[in-house]
Amino acid sequence: MFRILRSHAAMAFRVLFAGALLAGSVDAGTLLAQAGCADGTHITVFWSFTENPAEPTGHPEWVGYDVERRPLASCGAYERLNAAPFPRTPGVSENFQYMEIAPATAAMFEYRVVPVDALRQPVALGFDCDFCSYVAWASCPDLSAALTQGTIEDIGWAVLVHPCPDGCYRSFYVENPEADALRPYAGTATVVRLFGFPFCGTVEGCGMHVDHFDLAPCAPTPTLPSTWGRIKAGYR
Repeated sequence: MFRILRSHAAMAFRVLFAGALLAGSVDAGTLLAQAGCADGTHITVFWSFTENPAEPTGHPEWVGYDVERRPLASCGAYERLNAAPFPRTPGVSENFQYMEIAPATAAMFEYRVVPVDALRQPVALGFDCDFCSYVAWASCPDLSAALTQGTIEDIGWAVLVHPCPDGCYRSFYVENPEADALRPYAGTATVVRLFGFPFCGTVEGCGMHVDHFDLAPCAPTPTLPSTWGRIKAGYR
């Protein structure tokens, strides 16, 4: 195991979520989600929609939010968790949270916050939601499961993780100086597992702060080609 930085898990989670809330655009509404396991047994999903009063988002059909979950490593189907949608108040900025006992320990789960209409059908906000990030990840305890796993590409100001084709791992970028510990593996077939905290809602997509990493091979599944543009599009 290779440790990049030491962090207090709960504190790091709170700092990342607070930073995400400050990243809202002045041009459109911003929806940002984050999740964590501060007490070691419960996963809490937080999300915030920040409305711009000068340019309201609209979408009168948008009445609330659903929260969905799937296990990350096995790439299972999403499961809706809330019995009724979390109601939205049109035209205002709001914060929400959903808490549950972790479905398993030392396993990473992906959560998705879905804007829905009265029939619980997804509402596509498109350009009315600027740099929005609907997806969050958490394991209990924090840092007990890898956030992503794959090979490393050096893109200069950061390194990019190209995820293993098995499972549903996502691509994340890791900025300097944390990236320096991963650069020896760039351009090689070495597969790394990265443990840390994500942050989303940026132009580049989603980055992560790495606590530690180790080396572990992907499962033998054929690799599909991708592009940096396609990776960024997956977070919009």
